[in-house]
Amino acid sequence: RAKILRHALSGLQSNVVKELVKEKILDWFPDRAGWNTSSIFEAMSGWQMSDDLEATLFRGLNAEEYRVKRSAGFALAKIYSGDTAIGKKLAEIANHTDDHQILAAVVETLMVGWKDHVSLKNLINRCMRSPLQLLQFIGIKRRIELKEHDKTDLEKIFKFSHQDLKFDLRRNLNSAEIVRALIIGWPSSNEIKKR
Repeated sequence: RAKILRHALSGLQSNVVKELVKEKILDWFPDRAGWNTSSIFEAMSGWQMSDDLEATLFRGLNAEEYRVKRSAGFALAKIYSGDTAIGKKLAEIANHTDDHQILAAVVETLMVGWKDHVSLKNLINRCMRSPLQLLQFIGIKRRIELKEHDKTDLEKIFKFSHQDLKFDLRRNLNSAEIVRALIIGWPSSNEIKKR
């Protein structure tokens, strides 16, 4: 991280990328509070709308930890749900990010606060096509919400919940979320009871 930071800061000396580096430094959100940062954003979800709060929550989407990104997103959804401009900004972020955790957090945010957003279907399809289990799981959750889930989705969730669970999914979601998806999606499945 130190090497990357040195390289990024050396960009401040370059006439070509100086302004871009300055802009990105403003977006960077160091995690000085560690695991507590997500609870800070959860507490902020009860605050009143303001420009500073909006900027802080959007900056939180760039946090280091997924659970912090997600908490910032859920706070945005709770406070600004249905706000067209915020929904548009979130969709733009999701459509242009290369960071799978930001994509996952923003798609979940849209699912909570902008369920009918025009970009959501394409974003869910992108998640479903991803090789990353975290994104696939987000897509399956949405398919369950829309009652479009099928046996293939059930098999993927079983695969996620067994020994081949990849570090990224295990680190970013707890097993209760996987269980919740199974219960909601397949409430009377004998196959789930067998496993």
